[in-house]
Amino acid sequence: MPRAVVLTIAVASLASLGSVAMTYAVYLVIGLKEPRVAFTLASLCPLIIAPPLVYWAFRKNDRIAALNQALAASNAELAVAKRSLEEMMRRDGLTGLLNRTAFFAAMDEALSAAGGCLLMIDIDHFKAINDEHGHATGDDVLVVVGHALAAALPSGSVAGRLGGEEFGVFLPDIEIGEALIYAEALRQRLGADIGSRAGLGRPVTVSVGAAAVARHGDIAMLYRTSDAALYRAKREGRNRVAGGGQIPPC
Repeated sequence: MPRAVVLTIAVASLASLGSVAMTYAVYLVIGLKEPRVAFTLASLCPLIIAPPLVYWAFRKNDRIAALNQALAASNAELAVAKRSLEEMMRRDGLTGLLNRTAFFAAMDEALSAAGGCLLMIDIDHFKAINDEHGHATGDDVLVVVGHALAAALPSGSVAGRLGGEEFGVFLPDIEIGEALIYAEALRQRLGADIGSRAGLGRPVTVSVGAAAVARHGDIAMLYRTSDAALYRAKREGRNRVAGGGQIPPC
């Protein structure tokens, strides 16, 4: 039986009993001897008047409750969609890594807790890949690099595509010496994987520049120093790691 019907019957019955009790009390006070007509009216009137009014009220409350539930569900779906959209806006559409803005924001947040090292990674001769094999193959190379970086990230580290064929990896709470060891292992891993996984049939190498900074360090200086190390690696023949050293505290 619907909830509104059950509640209507209960309220109408209580109203009728209450009406009879009040009528009986009044008759006792004024001393009337023939209360049967009044008792009949007192019993019937609530049973006639109350049900439609009470049923309407409870049905309205049920509809309001259902609307509130639907609204809560819609709000929950909107919250999920909002978080999904915000996450999409933080990601590079091709590689799935953080985009440039989100990467530097994440690095800034990490540097508020500890120092760290920035690796700047550039795919060697990427323009030649696009020219010889087409931009679709170039995109495949970028995707392979993105997936390889994500798979190789230590816990707490972040990776992003900074633009074109340039990528960044931030390693928190690490000294430059340890970061250079990781960078060299990463360079070798990427060089072994990129070409075959992208279907080129030949190796594709990367150059890496690294620099480290203390907690609350200057991100702009960290970026410039790491970028300068990257270009030194390229000038010295590519397919290598160059270190820019430890940036002193401000």
